[in-house]
Amino acid sequence: MASIKDRLDFTGKTVLVTGASSPMGMGAGIARAFHELGAEIVSMDVNDGSALFSERYLFIGGDITDENAVREAARQVAGKHGALDVLVNNAGIIG
Repeated sequence: MASIKDRLDFTGKTVLVTGASSPMGMGAGIARAFHELGAEIVSMDVNDGSALFSERYLFIGGDITDENAVREAARQVAGKHGALDVLVNNAGIIG
């Protein structure tokens, strides 16, 4: 039986994961999983997570609670990738 990794191919797909800058966080884990499946990763966060990936990665600094920052992120994704295929709304604060 083929593994899920063998059945899923995200090559050429653009995946935006919010809140993916912490190396040990859930968002980074999600981003890594999509990256391993071939996806282009976009991370929108208040902190830069660029150290997590050496290729197929775009960091967009911003707070997802700021409408203007989200609009600017959408413009950047459209400019670089043309379209967004997957959005993972992961950002949050643990209190």
